[in-house]
Amino acid sequence: MINSSRKILTAAIIAKDNEKTIADTINSLKLFCERIVVVDTGSTDNTPVIATSLGADVYFKLWDDDFSSARNFALAHVFSDWILTIDTDEILSKFDVGEFFEYANDPQIGGINVIIKNMLGDGLQSTHRYTRIFKNKSFIRFEGKIHEQINQSILNSDLQIIESNIEIIHNGYESNDKIKNDRNIKLLQNELNDNPHDDFARYHLAQSLFNAKESEKAEQIFREIRFSTALSRQQSDTVQLRLAQIALDRNNFDEVLNLSTEISDDYDIGGLQLFVKAMAFYFKGDYSQFSSIVKDMRIDLSGLVSKENLETLREISIKIGH
Repeated sequence: MINSSRKILTAAIIAKDNEKTIADTINSLKLFCERIVVVDTGSTDNTPVIATSLGADVYFKLWDDDFSSARNFALAHVFSDWILTIDTDEILSKFDVGEFFEYANDPQIGGINVIIKNMLGDGLQSTHRYTRIFKNKSFIRFEGKIHEQINQSILNSDLQIIESNIEIIHNGYESNDKIKNDRNIKLLQNELNDNPHDDFARYHLAQSLFNAKESEKAEQIFREIRFSTALSRQQSDTVQLRLAQIALDRNNFDEVLNLSTEISDDYDIGGLQLFVKAMAFYFKGDYSQFSSIVKDMRIDLSGLVSKENLETLREISIKIGH
């Protein structure tokens, strides 16, 4: 049964200077994918050599500051019925062949959303879902120079995108790579020069600026897109969270509370919202509200809240008698 998936599924990867991680990525795919296509965009290390030695078919393309261009180049070298896209700082951690075939055999389904588990370092993690598996059709292609999207072309073709339990673990956030973040800022700014009203790109630019600790620039964009209908619910909740975090850092505790009246249904985001809200009450001297929130078990469900920090707050709550 495992081998049968290999007849119709190919993995497509773009890579550059990833010799430390690409072997883990490729090895996680071998049981399930007929071929592994790697497009190297200018490595100066052993990335293409390692990929080739592990059985991948390696192609080369000059980097042109356009992720969709590179990904679509990879898709052009895939001949199987379905494609799985994955990055070199990721591994395919859970793949149920029976579940895959249930969706792959449905002619109405064009894409499969998988769980992306982001490992953030220090024991923190977050999850989101994205379309990483899709039919190999010429009209299904990536769009956007950065944070490229495939799902809209699937939906435009009147095909469905289904949720699955397939899981990918993403380790790229653990290193907090400044070079990668600076590159993303540059590419997103270029994207917005062409499409200044693209709220999806503005959201990711604000996120990158927040990660770079350029909070004033990030805040301005977050406020501008706060009520944008172009964002997903999870993205809108993240905007609220980021604004609250920025306000907390500036000791604007009333602003934190105003931004935290509605708590996200997303476990990770909602738990961190409650944590930030508790801190605002603590610094305002409202220890009753502080203690009530830190007891909320929703915080325990968040992979974005340090369990050590949460335990410290609960110890403080006990010491102050609430």
